[in-house]
This record gives sequence, C-alpha cells and structure tokens, in this order.
Amino acid sequence: MASLDLAPDSVEALNNLAAALAQQGLLDRAELRLRAALRLKPDSGPLTLNLVELLFRQGRLEQGVDLLQPL
Repeated sequence: MASLDLAPDSVEALNNLAAALAQQGLLDRAELRLRAALRLKPDSGPLTLNLVELLFRQGRLEQGVDLLQPL
C-alpha cells in the first residue's frame, strides 16, 4: 500500500491494489479500491470492466450488467 500512501489519488495504484486484493480473495476490499479509482476516472472502460469482472466473481451479475449498459 506504499504507492497509495505516496499518491492516494493514483488511479493506477488503486487498480493495481484492487487486482492484488482480488487475487488474494479479498473481493470486498478490491471493490472499494476499484470504485475509488472510478470516482477519479469515471469514464474509464478498463476500470469499469475490472469492476464488472469482480462483481461477476461475487455472483452479482445484475449489478455487473448494469455497469455495462453505458458502454
């Protein structure tokens, strides 16, 4: 989490941390980081797709599909 300490508004750091958390099975924490990144860069297709994938992994298919609608 050191990169976030240095640059708390870094979309890249938030996305990378979310990926690491998801890989460890910490999906709720990963979701928080992805949503924070999307607040900073709301039109990011890759961030949105990462969040959709995470929601699908949690079985939250409808929420994931809803995020895809604007894309």
